[in-house]
Amino acid sequence: MTTLTPQYYTPPPPAQAHAAMELDPETYTDENGAPIDMSHTKCIICMGIFKCPYVFACGHSFCEICTQRLQHKTECPTCRRQSTPQKNHQMIPFLDMLTVACPNSGCSWKGPLAAAVKHGETCTSKQVRCVACDTNMPEEAYDKHIAECGKSLWTCCSCKKSIPLKDTKKHDAECPCRIIACPFGFPCTWTGMRSAAKKHTKTLTCKHCKITCPYNCGKRIALTKMDDHIKNSDPRTREIHKKSKF
Repeated sequence: MTTLTPQYYTPPPPAQAHAAMELDPETYTDENGAPIDMSHTKCIICMGIFKCPYVFACGHSFCEICTQRLQHKTECPTCRRQSTPQKNHQMIPFLDMLTVACPNSGCSWKGPLAAAVKHGETCTSKQVRCVACDTNMPEEAYDKHIAECGKSLWTCCSCKKSIPLKDTKKHDAECPCRIIACPFGFPCTWTGMRSAAKKHTKTLTCKHCKITCPYNCGKRIALTKMDDHIKNSDPRTREIHKKSKF
């Protein structure tokens, strides 16, 4: 059967895994190999390196996005003093020079924090997250994963049923509510739900439906051409057909 508007389901796009950049441990160690305290470079809300830091009047800084998520946006979450946070222009140049390491497994990139965003866009070890099962994976493995993920559901636009994404093409070929054209094609102009197609063809309402010649010649002929077929058949068949009309 021909589907008029085949709407195969496009897999939902992956979400970025958002693995936070971490300070390079080899860079921030003292002469004895002990890690240097760099807690002043991290936001106490998200525990990551400051991303576009904003500072309250009390001197406590937090990531811009973290301040936007605060329930009380003018209250410092550390000391509870009231003030409106402002962009910390003094800290940004210092942060940009910090040496960080790519958090993606298998990537050995190290560089200044200012270059981390650009690296993240081209990192071949970049991780993405399936929005259905919350699993992280390499970006190149996403298409295969989403085709097999049993938790990824999609709603059929015709019957409104939620089905596993991996079964969408099978469902699209079987959905009783999908609008299709006549199975016998042109010149029949009938369209309707797949569930009604059987009635359309089996009850001979479709004049282009092919049926077996009733006079045992074995040919399958469209109803619109049956009279011509009988006229061109042998005299005995024409005589039987003539009598059957009375």
